[in-house]
Amino acid sequence: MQLILVRHAQPQRVQAESGHADPDLTALGVEQAGRVPAALAQHRIARVVSSPQLRARETARPTAEKLGLDIDILDGLAEYDRELPMYIPIEDAQQEFRETYERIKAGHLPEQIDGDAFIARVRDSVASIVAAADPADTVV
Repeated sequence: MQLILVRHAQPQRVQAESGHADPDLTALGVEQAGRVPAALAQHRIARVVSSPQLRARETARPTAEKLGLDIDILDGLAEYDRELPMYIPIEDAQQEFRETYERIKAGHLPEQIDGDAFIARVRDSVASIVAAADPADTVV
């Protein structure tokens, strides 16, 4: 099976009034998400999966709609920052939180994140995607 990973398009910067920040896409992000189906057109996609976060679901939506597929939401694919009250796009973090940005760029999670738990959760989710797929399937 083939698994194609698509990073979510550009999200809004948000500070939640209460609870967790779950931003929608910016206008540029909507445009980026709209280009994904054409980029994947050469593939025979059998399934579209997404994290539960709005930015990921909205990025997956144009591809799923074009293919007439539902978006399967997998909680285990949620990003490490899903419970934080603020979301700062990586483009902003590059300028405002340089040390954290450099840490992420080097392949490490921010220090306050339980990296082992996050990695295990995502690996388990990917394993479930693979286990459910036919060997000839392409999953996005």
